[in-house]
Amino acid sequence: MNLPEITRTLLEDRKGILSFDQSDEELGASFIREGITSSEETRRAFRELVFTTEGFERCVSGVTLSEEGLNDAHPSFGLFSEYLISKKILVGVEVGNSQSDSEIVSALPQRLSQLRSREVSFAEWRMSVSVQGSPASQETKDKLRARIEFAKMCQSENIVPVIETDVLMDGSHSAAQAEDTITETLSLLSDLLESGGLDLKGVVVKTAMA
Repeated sequence: MNLPEITRTLLEDRKGILSFDQSDEELGASFIREGITSSEETRRAFRELVFTTEGFERCVSGVTLSEEGLNDAHPSFGLFSEYLISKKILVGVEVGNSQSDSEIVSALPQRLSQLRSREVSFAEWRMSVSVQGSPASQETKDKLRARIEFAKMCQSENIVPVIETDVLMDGSHSAAQAEDTITETLSLLSDLLESGGLDLKGVVVKTAMA
């Protein structure tokens, strides 16, 4: 599939993208709160429970996996990523980690090439934005520019970039202030996408829920 076809598949009516990209630590913390031991085996069993649910493919167009999830395999049917693809579900990954944005961007060419060889169709990179009033901070502008570089590199590998602008709900700001920040952030992102020479039919933007 080309970029617009991947995007149309991800945005298919009555389906959605499932974010299953929690780190081992995040998923383990959820398990512990429910009294479940966190181990490679229990995390694998959880993936199996979710992905093999009857009718799963009728509701989900794509699944964003963590690094462990991308490489995890079931003893009966092999890699979960390949199982999802066999069900006509697109596989994606979250590229963000504990590194700085510049370090992530520097490592992206090799990383994306590896992902393309694994039949990964989309890659997601979140950015968090605090509600601090207008105009947007230099930090926010720098984060957005890094996401544009990410998007260009993704498209060069026929991978659809998914850019998520996560305006944080934490703080004493009002709903109106949060709305202003969301609007300004998306406006800046839109301008950068327009001027960045990207195929706009091959980009997905996820906005905040603040």
